[in-house]
Formats: sequence, C-alpha cells, structure tokens
Amino acid sequence: MELELNRRNFLKGALVTGGLIAATGLVGCASSDSGSGDGAAEVANDATQEVTNEEIVPSETMDCDICIVGAGLSGLSACVQAGELGATVVALESTDSTGGGGRVGVEGSFGLGSSMFKEKGIEIDKTEILRDELSQSQQRADATLWLDLMDVAGENIDWLVGQGVEFSGEIDNYHTGKFDVFHWYKNGHCAEGYVPPMTTRAEELGVQFVYQTSAKQLIQDESGKVVGVYAQNEESGEWVQVNAKAVVLATGGIGSNPELVARIGYDADRIGHMFEFAKGDGYQMAMSLGAKDMIPGCCDQNAPMIPALPQGQSNMLFGIEPEIPWVNQDCKRFYAEDIVVSNMSYSNPPKWNQKDYFMIWDQKVLDTFDSWGTDGNDIPALIEEAVQTDNGSVYAADSFAELAEKFGLDGAALEETVSEYNRMCSEGKDELFGKDPQYMQALDTPPYYMARPIWVVFCVVGCIGTDHNAQVITPTFDPIPGLYAIGNDGCMLYRNIYTIDTPGTCSGWGIASGRKAVSHAYENYVK
Repeated sequence: MELELNRRNFLKGALVTGGLIAATGLVGCASSDSGSGDGAAEVANDATQEVTNEEIVPSETMDCDICIVGAGLSGLSACVQAGELGATVVALESTDSTGGGGRVGVEGSFGLGSSMFKEKGIEIDKTEILRDELSQSQQRADATLWLDLMDVAGENIDWLVGQGVEFSGEIDNYHTGKFDVFHWYKNGHCAEGYVPPMTTRAEELGVQFVYQTSAKQLIQDESGKVVGVYAQNEESGEWVQVNAKAVVLATGGIGSNPELVARIGYDADRIGHMFEFAKGDGYQMAMSLGAKDMIPGCCDQNAPMIPALPQGQSNMLFGIEPEIPWVNQDCKRFYAEDIVVSNMSYSNPPKWNQKDYFMIWDQKVLDTFDSWGTDGNDIPALIEEAVQTDNGSVYAADSFAELAEKFGLDGAALEETVSEYNRMCSEGKDELFGKDPQYMQALDTPPYYMARPIWVVFCVVGCIGTDHNAQVITPTFDPIPGLYAIGNDGCMLYRNIYTIDTPGTCSGWGIASGRKAVSHAYENYVK
C-alpha cells in the first residue's frame, strides 16, 4: 500500500505541481492535414519564406555583443552570465514578461555536488547516474555531455544562490527518482525562487529586455557567421534589427507547434498544446541555416485528454489512470498501462507503433476515480454529460461490442480482449505485458465506456543539434559560427524519453547551457 501511495504522490507532483498548476485549458489542436510536409527543410523554408517575401524595413536598429532570443529559465541564465562577463546584451522575449516555461513547469533543478548537497552529507557516485541514464537511452545519449553537466551542476546551484535565487533547502529524489539530487526552489516553484531574482539581477547588470518581440530571421555576414537577427513586435508589427556578435536561441522548443510535434510520431490531427510559448521559432531559424535536425529522436512531455471534456488537469489525470486499459485499431492491448506510474512519458512511444488507439473502462472506474486536479472538474459527471452528445470522442454502452462499432472497430475482437483481460485480472497476472497486479481491475460493471483521446503537449526537449559549447551544429557536426541553442531548444541529454530517475536534469541543463553558450561566445566573438 505504501508503494501505491508513493506512486500516486509522484503522479500528483509530476503533473499538478510540475508546471500544470496554472494551465486550465487546451490552447490549440492541429487540423487533419498538419505536418504533411517532408521534414525540417520544408517546414523551415516555409517559415522563412513568409518573412523573406515581406519587405523587412526595421523601424529601429539595436547593437549589442550578444542577442539572447527568449528570456525563460535558460535565457535568464545566459543573460546574467553574459552580464557578469561584461558583455552588452539584448534579450528578445515574445511575451510580456520573463520566465517562459520556467513560470509554469519547473520546481527545482539538478545539483550534484552543490554546497547544500555536501552540507547534507549526500554521497552519490556519478558513474551510477551515467550508467542509468545511458541504459534508458539505449546508449544513444552522449555520455560525455552528461559528464559535462555533472561536473558543473553543483557549481551552478552555488552560482544561482550568489545571484539571489532562493531554494527551499530540500534536496530529494523528486518523489520516486533514484538519486537525491533535486534542489527545490522556494515553495517548489521556479516562478518564485528563480525567475524574479534572476530578472532583477540581469537588469542590474544592464541587460536590455525587449518584450512582445519575436525573432523571425537570422542575419549572416558573407562568411556565414551569424551577426544578428530580425525581430517583429507582436502588437505593432514593426521590425527591429538587432546586430550582435553572437545570437543565442532560447525559445523553449517546439511544444506549441503541432506541425513540428507531429514529426515525433503522433497523428497530426490529435495534437494540442497547453501553452502559447515554444512555437518553434528558434528551431525554424536554425533549420533555415542548415542546422542538424533532432526532432526524430527528441523527447516530449504530453498527456492524453478526452476532447469532449473541459481541458485541464483532471481530464489529463483520468487519461493516465493505470487501471484503464488501452487498445489499438485491432482492439488489442499493446502495452502495460502502469508504465505511466514511474514516468508518464513512457506511455508515449507505444502509441507511435499503432494506427489508432483508445481507452476503455467501466462504471467502477468512474465511481472510484479520485481527481487530484486543481481545476475542480468533476470528470465522472462530465463524462456522463458528454456521452449524451454523440460527440465522437467518448461513448457509453451496455456492451463493449456496441462501443467498438461506435468507432468502426470489430466488436467481437474487443469483447474477446476484455474477456481475456478480465480473466487475467481475476488470476492476478498480466500474461501479456506484466502489468502490476494492483492496477489489474476487471471491466465488469456496466455501463462501459470507450474514448479516443488527443495528445496535449507540455514541452518538447532537444530539437536543434548542438555541441558541448551549445553551438548549433550542421548534420556533419560543424558549428554554425555565432549561433547557439540552449535549454529545450538544444538539450541533447535525452533520446525519445525524458528520463526522471535523475530528476531536475532538464532545468539543470538549461542553466548550464545558458552559461556555457555565452561564455564561449564571449571568449570567441566578444572579448
């Protein structure tokens, strides 16, 4: 029982406090023909063509040493580090405030070897972390990049403290991770402990923030070196030209761009996104210069939601209930549904191998569903309302055969699958996938339900190829001079799955890459 409670607490922490506490609705969903292009080149060319076909006449020109595109967690790290080095900095931010995804999706950061870590007497062999992470990526992740992060993670936490960042003082494994390396920010929110003090510190160091202004096109000199960027004000439509000795992309990834997300492996007509930022501007600009495309193999954080219900945490939490079986277009189960308990991202790749996929459950599941969402939505009641509307995404019936027919599937096949599943539940053993018996609950209480969810994306990590200095690279691993990508844009730590056994590494890399990028730029292009 203790194990079950811990795992439920993990899910609660990972979703409710893990950045979705401010998210109450679905922002967008792609049309059925989204993502039909041939890949990065086509997407990037389409994006840049829209800009280059316009006559860009800047109403203002700004000069600086380093232009940082995006002022989220990694962008703020870069701003402060560049300011400390004495570089002049212009930070372009598409929204009206700093913080980006850090305001809604970060609770703490990886800090192996920090002063706080040492004071608590924690001892961890970094090779254990390395072997675990490489095993989870099937050795596809760069081991030397992980070593780079572990070498500077503790120092970075200490540096943040020196900038005024506030931590709670608690260091743990983030509920169910393997290693006690997660340094919690004040009250468990980057929006409180990190964003305000880092913004203040950047302003003290002379960083010039330009809000509601989105970078659209990179500027190169005759040698191919990046020497600036054209950006457009979101309200007035006016253009600004920022001349710089180096440009750092910190735009948060591609998570709110359904066309690009579809290239990971999802159906384009079943993608939505939680947040408006992370539209893929940095990715598209980098691809337009021939950068290495890392979308195939990059990792994402998302969760299933039933379209007919109000979008939010309760809907999402229902979609990842480990007791609920999933079936494919042939009405067959295709994975162990409890893999979401240790990491909700584990349930994503199995869907990439199916033509279609559905959730099935009975009245007993609804009667026992305990929503931890802060949106207050009564999911059982909302499902009961939705099934009366013939909405196309969720139905109820007195037999599974009837439900299958609602979606054009083989009713006899679904009845057979449910019968076999119920038998395994009664025997306490999942003979197919080894699902934990505590989540094996027979579907035997009518009415029965079936839904065809969509995928709501929170973030995508690692879409632009980068090297150890966060320089953007070409497919032949050559750096594009003067161009860097940090945070979610250029994080190369993971492949397909965002691993959380070593918690806080994504935000830890955001901090590390921000510092690395501007330090390299300063030494090579500014100093």
